[in-house]
Amino acid sequence: MPDRRLRLDARRAEPDRFLQPDVEIAWANGRFELRRQGVDVSHKLWPAEALALLLLAQEGREEPVAEALAPLGPLFSASLAHVLTRFSSYLGNGQQRIFNPSAWGERLQEARPVNRKREEAPASITWMVTLECNRRCPYCFYRILPVDDGPPGQPSDSTLGTAEALSVISEMGKIGVADLYFTGGEPLLRGDLPDLIAAASARGIRAHVVTKYAITAELASRLVGARLHDLTISLDDIREDVTRRLTGAVGYAGQALRSIEHCLAAGLDVEVNAVVTRLNADGLRELATRLAQIGVSKLSISAMQPPYFRNANVGRLETAAAVDGIIDDLKGLLGTQMAISRGGAAPADQAGSPRFAPDLVCEVGIRSLDLLPNGDVTRCHYLPHRPDLVLGSIKRASILEIWRSAGLAQFVDPPREAYLETSCDSCGGFASCNARGRCVASAILEHGRPFAPDAFCQRVA
Repeated sequence: MPDRRLRLDARRAEPDRFLQPDVEIAWANGRFELRRQGVDVSHKLWPAEALALLLLAQEGREEPVAEALAPLGPLFSASLAHVLTRFSSYLGNGQQRIFNPSAWGERLQEARPVNRKREEAPASITWMVTLECNRRCPYCFYRILPVDDGPPGQPSDSTLGTAEALSVISEMGKIGVADLYFTGGEPLLRGDLPDLIAAASARGIRAHVVTKYAITAELASRLVGARLHDLTISLDDIREDVTRRLTGAVGYAGQALRSIEHCLAAGLDVEVNAVVTRLNADGLRELATRLAQIGVSKLSISAMQPPYFRNANVGRLETAAAVDGIIDDLKGLLGTQMAISRGGAAPADQAGSPRFAPDLVCEVGIRSLDLLPNGDVTRCHYLPHRPDLVLGSIKRASILEIWRSAGLAQFVDPPREAYLETSCDSCGGFASCNARGRCVASAILEHGRPFAPDAFCQRVA
């Protein structure tokens, strides 16, 4: 176990946290801005964020900057944590720049407030690299393309080749994307995924993967070499009969445990996620105990959400078991050995741009974008087959062009006219619903159209 931690620390060690050579902090229109030369993106900064970045440009390491900011109060310490995560793709492999307090001090005091309701460029990308999957999970949200177990390759629906995908990742790094979530289907069916992860890591982008793939020791080693930020392996139970019913795969429990052991031995940061259903609610104690025995340090427990296309069998999996009660029980049992949390969102302490910020229902178009296997950008990757949600294609436009497009704007800040003949049209909370991000998936499921009340509606007279 100590050896694994040492390998993990070495893998995560950054050469420096200086600003990259083509990155600058500029003063414009009474505000601080973070820019990259030759890229038409300017991230507006609060004074505390600007100070943290200026000190990083001089020190190149987090520790002395944290020490310098600590006496100024928690706001400044929090700003350091934020810039280290949100602007990770602007940091590293730079040279020291001396911070001159006399040159910047007056500006730090006079800087105007920043209104950052919407990012200047996406902070995160969720990339569904394929809908192909070698599992048959009954609670899956997608109409997958079923395939058999086999070696990774080029999935039939992944029409972006390696060169195109690497070019897209290069643009992500230039415009300041901080987190890249590879999803599916089964993302590890795409054979070049370790290369895409490595490209993202080299640009300071944290890559995240959720999988049920059989990970060999060789593949785990490749993922370590690619500097995968974190890996979530889905395992709901360790009883083979239960996992067969929940994955459609014979022997999945043993296979998943071997995958976890390979990843831990290689030094990967592994989290296990279990979805609570009627079949496995009584087996979560046994699962958690076994995971703790093999060295898993993080376990998340997720409530089962009925698939958006709800199939005939999924209702039989629903359970009255309370997720919070299960988590409390597991914490009492194993809380000193592993971190146990509720699943469903990226942890805010590790993700510079968590997929669901506390004040947002959906952040697509506000902080993030969703990308499909064929290169289309969609308003909701949970509904990949809806052409009316497609905003453009990265085969024909840049990420930044799509981010600034009228097509995306109509979803981010839709006019009331789009909601005619719905209760939203006369609602006093219309603007606040736009601000928190609307769940178009639930609107479509309930009303058959994206511009309609969603599942988070809190109608105001």
